[in-house]
Amino acid sequence: MRPAYDQEFVDAFDWWLSEKAEWWLEQRASGGPVTLADWTGAVWADSRAQAAWQVAAECTHRLELWKREQAENPSGREPKLDADRGAFAGHFKVLVRDQSVPDHIPWAVPWDELARRKVKVPARVKRIRGKLNVPRERFWTTPDGNYRSVEVP
Repeated sequence: MRPAYDQEFVDAFDWWLSEKAEWWLEQRASGGPVTLADWTGAVWADSRAQAAWQVAAECTHRLELWKREQAENPSGREPKLDADRGAFAGHFKVLVRDQSVPDHIPWAVPWDELARRKVKVPARVKRIRGKLNVPRERFWTTPDGNYRSVEVP
């Protein structure tokens, strides 16, 4: 097993998929908003995404098997290789969510000031933007749960 190589491939795939998703949102959906289902379907329609997902799913499976081997007391069922569209959709959802911030949260405003204004800021947003509230996200989420591109002046 080569867990380091597998992890490198998965990381590269995630970067490539993020770039592809951002390009599609900006170029094909005119910046959005778009539903996650429509976005996932559009990205999945590309045969390159399907081919790369097959390899990424295999790498992820090997990584899960390796982690299980390393555990002192492996518990639960052995991970299964799942390279279908549903598994891709789940992976894509997590990838996009981890790079998204609600569009109503202002940037470059100290977190304590936002708290005084009673703006709810999820911990995930603070993790993405850091202690100075710098916009590092790729995507914004709308109040109705759709996604759109970031428009930072």
